[in-house]
Amino acid sequence: MKLFRKLKEVLKNNREEIFISFDNDYLYYKREEKIEEKLSWDSVLEIFAFKRDLFTVDLICVGFRIDNGGEYFEIDEEMKGYKELESFLFTRFKNIKKEWFTDVALPAFETNLISLWGEPLIEKIWEV
Repeated sequence: MKLFRKLKEVLKNNREEIFISFDNDYLYYKREEKIEEKLSWDSVLEIFAFKRDLFTVDLICVGFRIDNGGEYFEIDEEMKGYKELESFLFTRFKNIKKEWFTDVALPAFETNLISLWGEPLIEKIWEV
């Protein structure tokens, strides 16, 4: 078990650190306190969740689809600010699916893509 924890830390430490922050209008991607990019909440057509298989661990991700071609912004559970944003989404987007984590987390090492809010189109775009 120690080996898996050690591998997770190595993977985590090798990722470029991006911070996320937000307000009622935007999601901000920051690097060293500088805003790199921002997403207007009004442009979000769908919110979805999925997992990335990182070989020894899974990474829970949330996507914000902004067009019908599949362009989306993505955050993940390792980003600073993720937990605060996750809570904010329940107040900003009415009728968002609240009980989704287990559906995405299990089974392990599968994508488990699900739509949480909005027009459910991402599954068709990704052909899953």
